[in-house]
Amino acid sequence: MTSVYLDEIVPGMSASTQHTVTERDVQLFGEATGDMNPVHFDEDFARKTVFRGRVAHGALSIVIGGGKNTNIKSAADLAGKKIGMTRATLEEQVVPKVAPPGTNIVFFDEHSATQQALLSGQVDAIGGAAFMINELGKRNPDKGIEPKFTVTTAYYGIAVKPGNFDLLQWVNTWVFVNKQNGVLAKIYKEHTGVDLVDLPPL
Repeated sequence: MTSVYLDEIVPGMSASTQHTVTERDVQLFGEATGDMNPVHFDEDFARKTVFRGRVAHGALSIVIGGGKNTNIKSAADLAGKKIGMTRATLEEQVVPKVAPPGTNIVFFDEHSATQQALLSGQVDAIGGAAFMINELGKRNPDKGIEPKFTVTTAYYGIAVKPGNFDLLQWVNTWVFVNKQNGVLAKIYKEHTGVDLVDLPPL
């Protein structure tokens, strides 16, 4: 890969890179975040979920999702409601911190059980990744499931080996240019079904 600085970029230039997510990547990410949910690690288990197979970690935004008729617009509206949550996930770490007194948080051991609790009416809403809430809504249109509000946004980054200045410059340039021209938002929407949130400055 050749090093290109921002002021050297001209229309028509292109570059690409790719990385195949490995078993080690998934394991390390799970250990770093505490998200050891079996949907990321157990193929037999994951085949029975909405994902139809193992998925790598990937929540950018954690939201509260529920049916259209469920009156939730902010964390304050969680009081008096049953909110489903999957153990060992980012949502388990962040939703209880914003839930006001009187919120009844119901914990489940896996994503599929949490989702089923919402679909069957056992809970009023659930916490989860925005893309998962949208996918659940698409697969169950009669339930009117939608994101209610964003609890937190987790910014993931690309790690570059110390001293690899050329690669760091290339990555930062790619993100900057494709954030500005809309390509990054288009890629994100295509693969998650969710609009890309505002990213922090480089």
